[in-house]
Amino acid sequence: MATEIEDDRATEIASALSGKVRTGETIVVRKGEAGIEVRSSDETPLRRTHPELYGQLLAANEQVVNAGVTYIWVLGLISLTVCVAIHRGWFEKIGTLPIEKFQSFWTYPLVFVAGFIISMYLTEFAEARVYQRWKRSIVEALEKAGMGHYHLLQQIEGHIEVKAISDLIKRDQEFRRVD
Repeated sequence: MATEIEDDRATEIASALSGKVRTGETIVVRKGEAGIEVRSSDETPLRRTHPELYGQLLAANEQVVNAGVTYIWVLGLISLTVCVAIHRGWFEKIGTLPIEKFQSFWTYPLVFVAGFIISMYLTEFAEARVYQRWKRSIVEALEKAGMGHYHLLQQIEGHIEVKAISDLIKRDQEFRRVD
């Protein structure tokens, strides 16, 4: 019975909005203390209320996302070079072992996996450094806005454009402490 009432209510709301919503558009309709609020589901209220803070989050997020790209490319090329060097016999020995010991099928995937694992560790390190550079300005902007970091996380939760920085803030046990 409750499902039928909810279905009727949803149908009524949908028919009231059908001429107002564009095809493919997603909106959020919320009844708050101030009345009915309507906004795009992709838009965070923070973008409207604190554009400076949101801009900082966007810039920090972009830098975090791109922090380890160079490591991935460089270690990929190093792995490829090592595989070619082993295959072509550019060395007679690696350590004390003759190069022929390394010229097996399993050597090449192991070299690439090792390069990938190392690049992931270096990428995590680079992301952490970028985050630490932005942390002070984000904390200062939050204080200026009179907002706590839990409120910030609530405001940006689920927004893909700031996901990387949001994840780092969530994991930071000492977010308020700025070194």
